[in-house]
Amino acid sequence: MTTINPDIYHRLQSRLSERLQTQLNKFRIPGAAIAIYHQDNPLEAAVGSANLEAGIDVDPHTVFQIGSTTKVYTATLMIMLVDEGLIELDAPVSRYLPDLQIDNHPTPDALTVRSLLDYSAGMEGDYFADFGPGPEALERYVNACHTLQYIHPPGEMRAYNSTAYCIAGRVIEAVTGRYYEDVLQEKLLQPIGTERFGFYTHDVIRYRTAIGHEVDQKTGELRAVDNLRLPHCMSAAGASLSMTAKDLLRFGCFHLNNGVTRDGKPLVCSDLIQQMRTPYKIVPPSDSELLMGWAALESDRGRVTVASGMTHGQNSFLALLPAEKLAISILANTATGANQIFLDLGVELIKALSGATVCIPEGRDLRDLKPVPLAEVDTQELLGEYLNGTQLEISENSEGLQMTATYDMPDRPEPVQEIVRLVPIGDNKFLTEKEDTPSQVVEFLFADGESSPASQVFCQNRLFARRR
Repeated sequence: MTTINPDIYHRLQSRLSERLQTQLNKFRIPGAAIAIYHQDNPLEAAVGSANLEAGIDVDPHTVFQIGSTTKVYTATLMIMLVDEGLIELDAPVSRYLPDLQIDNHPTPDALTVRSLLDYSAGMEGDYFADFGPGPEALERYVNACHTLQYIHPPGEMRAYNSTAYCIAGRVIEAVTGRYYEDVLQEKLLQPIGTERFGFYTHDVIRYRTAIGHEVDQKTGELRAVDNLRLPHCMSAAGASLSMTAKDLLRFGCFHLNNGVTRDGKPLVCSDLIQQMRTPYKIVPPSDSELLMGWAALESDRGRVTVASGMTHGQNSFLALLPAEKLAISILANTATGANQIFLDLGVELIKALSGATVCIPEGRDLRDLKPVPLAEVDTQELLGEYLNGTQLEISENSEGLQMTATYDMPDRPEPVQEIVRLVPIGDNKFLTEKEDTPSQVVEFLFADGESSPASQVFCQNRLFARRR
């Protein structure tokens, strides 16, 4: 483990606000906050605007929505209940939710509690229906999941899944007899020392609160988003929880300390906490690791455990380098702001503090991926409609392949439609191409070999199953 001169911390802290402001200017982010822990040495900065319309600045006490980083909180809470003997990780979900149905059928034994947490549950993962305010909304949401279909058999593939985390939240309610938010607050948030947090608007209004921002498509200027919050029924997946960067960092340090609070109290078995970030199975697509809640990047000083969350115009990022006792949290009020700051400034700070070089995997840096001739691609095997909440239509015209995504937005009366060109790069993979839009890798998968039509599309960490 690297130790460094205290003067380095002093120099970093003296310039951290300035460097964070540079990030805001570079990526057009109104405001952001960053908090860092390295071997008992804290660093912190907060700059910019929390709310452009109201003229409220960001300070270290500003709360942001952390979005899907909440999933790691939910997974941790589930692990704590496993430690208490209330839940078994590899038990079927039907043991705890016997009335749960997917596709109008009882859930199979392969749908386990673990599969809810490791993104291998298999059902449609972006079910964003709104069942009203209040903690009872989660039960109504889960009861409505009978309308969903499976994108892949449970446990056999990995795909991002918010629906599964809502079901996990309902499992927590079933075994404790209490609402998810109440259990999370009492058993995890308060014991680890979370100071400023809230689930509802009336909770966070007592604090300096960031709101989401986006670029106005007509004027090109930053403006507040129209819809400030996701449906509350999805709280366990990341719709509601707000906190400061320092409070998010405390959660990261709790994991660095393998389940021990900052005052030395163990809340959960350290082996179980370490299991959350230890891959136990490799599955398609692209040899994906199954971790509980977390994802991972590689570095030359060990694995970097990461989580990210996005809501309407807000973004969070949490990274841990356990080998160096280092954690970094970033909050921003644009949809990808925290991710951008981490990849640009965060990895540089990790290098400065620990000497570790974080590796950026394929799909994040696309500059070295080269197109191949479309004539070498059997496009007929790819054409068709694929679904996972969003509908993807793969079609062909005189310019080549294109992908049309159609989806509903809570604040839009009509479905939203986006069209991108697909540029082949080999191995059934394509790059999306659209003016002023970052490219993404799109991969087609085949259930019975490449002699049959593609069965699924993997895009933006999600799987879409062929429907026709």
